[in-house]
Amino acid sequence: MELLENEQLDDLLIDGRKIIQLKNKYKFTSDSVRLANFINVKNNARVCEFCSGSGIISILVKLNNMQKNLSFTLVELDGEQAQVSKKNIELNKLDNFTVCNDKVQDFHKIVGVEAFDVVVCNPPYFSENSVKPFLAKKEKAEITLNISEICIEANKLLKFGGSLFLVFPASRVFELSSVLNKNNFAIKNATFVKASHKSEFKTILVEAKKGGKLTNVKVSSLEIE
Repeated sequence: MELLENEQLDDLLIDGRKIIQLKNKYKFTSDSVRLANFINVKNNARVCEFCSGSGIISILVKLNNMQKNLSFTLVELDGEQAQVSKKNIELNKLDNFTVCNDKVQDFHKIVGVEAFDVVVCNPPYFSENSVKPFLAKKEKAEITLNISEICIEANKLLKFGGSLFLVFPASRVFELSSVLNKNNFAIKNATFVKASHKSEFKTILVEAKKGGKLTNVKVSSLEIE
């Protein structure tokens, strides 16, 4: 596959699999990899990924569950990133993938309500005023999409009992919980992530159930090296 001048090819370190990323746009981080590994999906699940970028999370979920008959719908506002994700799906010879160059807000008007079993998102999670003035940070700022909008749309797109998977700053966990509860979600599984036993928790991986009860939450921690 021919690469454009602004594209680079990176190794996923999984059976020779590779991924194309744009040199001047936000590139996936360990957050995406950890979130993909955190996600549990049942056979025949329909998965929707918000803010899909290069498609890394959905691709990894697919590679982790090759024996399952999964279908993926990727929603990405940036046209260049959407095109790259299409190339990555072709590059890795994956099927049952659809890429939509659309905004997350009101996506249910295109595909219908209660269309998915799983929604996953590595969202923009810095406040606009807190980011430094360079591209990568700006692309992770809540400028075009915020956590409330993500939860509102996920509630419309998910079937009752469906799961929303997110990675978010651990320092904003109570805000996240409040927004989820307001939009008919209950956290059922949460993993706090930190760099070492001496450091503070940096992020949290969350599975929230649509229509779930606020009881029996599975809580764990992960220390990364």
